[in-house]
Amino acid sequence: MNEAAHITMNLFTFYAEVSRLGQLGSGTIGGIPWIGRSSGGWPGYLLGGGAPDAGQVKQIAAGMAKGRVPAFWILEADGSGTTEKLLSPHGIRMINYWTGMHLESKAMQINVQPAPECEIRKISGENELDLWLGLVNRVIMTSGSLDPGLFRKLLLSENFHFYGLWKDDELLSATLIFVHNLTAGIYFVATGELQQGRGYGTAILGYAMKDMKEAGAERLVLHAARQGMKLYQQAGFREVNRYDIYWLLGKR
Repeated sequence: MNEAAHITMNLFTFYAEVSRLGQLGSGTIGGIPWIGRSSGGWPGYLLGGGAPDAGQVKQIAAGMAKGRVPAFWILEADGSGTTEKLLSPHGIRMINYWTGMHLESKAMQINVQPAPECEIRKISGENELDLWLGLVNRVIMTSGSLDPGLFRKLLLSENFHFYGLWKDDELLSATLIFVHNLTAGIYFVATGELQQGRGYGTAILGYAMKDMKEAGAERLVLHAARQGMKLYQQAGFREVNRYDIYWLLGKR
């Protein structure tokens, strides 16, 4: 399996496992798998499927419009522009993209520098999880909130690892690692708005990476938004591929 395949496998398995543990639903439409909430809320995505044909696009657009499947679609970009041309007449537009990034464990050169007077540790218990969710919702989930009941289920799973950076009992930075087939995927890296630029994100990322390497992960992967690219590049990650995020305009 090549690097892009490892990134895609972790990303799509992450969403599938979140949906399974939360009993949120899943299925296929036009041969394309979907997971999560079709009526809105996180998570709710069609996942991949390669370059769709006109028949698939028509079926999927109708399913999105009627609320039978989620209105968001994650597709690995092929660089041709063909997919966007097929989707656009149906009101399905690209609204964002993520950069797939990869780092082999044996290539990691991690020098964790804890922030002064701070402690990094795994999240334990519902009270700490609620603080973790509050931070991630404020920084990342600007258009909605993560479901506390769902994340309590994830906290109990051995495949999901929640981390927090604390100072004087205040949570300043957070992240989540999902492990599947010796691949550790990094999700939800968030630092409080007033605390950014002080090295907290670098510290918690390095701590989690070191923890995963020691636990036996062979590689780390992630899908980066534009604003996170510098942090991950400095940690040694390389750009591998791109995922385009499409949305049926007007649907939740």
